[in-house]
Amino acid sequence: MMNTSEVIIENNKNKELLGLKKGTLFFKRNVDSELYIEVPCAIVTDGQDIFRVISKSGLFKSFDRGAHGAIRVPGFPGVIGSKTLASFIDKEEKKLLEPIYYRFDRNRSGEPEVGYNAEALIVIIKAYIRAEEENVLKANQLNALKQAKCILLGLAGERVRDLVDKATGFIGDEESGIVEKFVKKMYLNDKALTTMNPKFTGEFYQEIFRLHGWKFDKEDVSRPGYVGIFTNKYIYNLVPDFIMEDIRKRNKRDREKDYYYKKNKNYQFLTENTGGKALDEIIDRVTMIMRISKDRYDFDEKYNIAFKEKLENKSILAYQRAKESLVKEITEKSKI
Repeated sequence: MMNTSEVIIENNKNKELLGLKKGTLFFKRNVDSELYIEVPCAIVTDGQDIFRVISKSGLFKSFDRGAHGAIRVPGFPGVIGSKTLASFIDKEEKKLLEPIYYRFDRNRSGEPEVGYNAEALIVIIKAYIRAEEENVLKANQLNALKQAKCILLGLAGERVRDLVDKATGFIGDEESGIVEKFVKKMYLNDKALTTMNPKFTGEFYQEIFRLHGWKFDKEDVSRPGYVGIFTNKYIYNLVPDFIMEDIRKRNKRDREKDYYYKKNKNYQFLTENTGGKALDEIIDRVTMIMRISKDRYDFDEKYNIAFKEKLENKSILAYQRAKESLVKEITEKSKI
């Protein structure tokens, strides 16, 4: 059985992968435009693992760059046009920017197709946002920054790999009854994991305060009651409804004197490997949207654009993740 979990591949031109399926991703050129950038993508394999790939030309077009640009920073693709931008990409992220060579017909001669791990999109988007926050971007990089933000709104509701799966038809729809039963098994713990590390960081709360014009004190751990409402609306609302219903039944309020409180955090009922990691990604993407928003109204508008499809399809997307996690577990056990 092939491993469909995301794997970082250290590839070279002498190790060609086999293409399985082709597709095309579509990203708006700007939020209000009806024009789209077409980004070729593919599912490829080395015979054991599955990789989601976007083509070299597609990666360059995504950031409004010519596909045949010279490599200006050693060790990075030409789309990374400056050492300053490269400095915002860490060692692990850089592995996702290594070229992947593949062909759909092994009997066909000529040069193989070249692409990059689909997650390279997120790596580059983050680099541009970090560079903007440090005010180090040059004038000729502002178009790429604008396009990065536009793609972020199109991506944030889903993982890039899920978009590639849809574009290529790699994973089809599943029956909802099977979805619910299986997702619960992979996402939920029988009891709260009280030793689980906190999911919501100071940055998350700091951005909430900034959007609402509140003064933030990192030493003060008390939060306005509205923060809980905000978290439910913009974070937990992206978790399948049947998962949250189950969690709320388990995490009931207890009474102590004249007030009610919860003994546990909602996320402590999620499994660390599947449910917890899914929540981490949601928090990360929502935080990124907050970071590029001016105020709470701007954030709400961007959020609804970015997560529109995920809100409509959150159950099937959770099923895909649960299925991939199970395949990974089975594969890892078979290696022991």
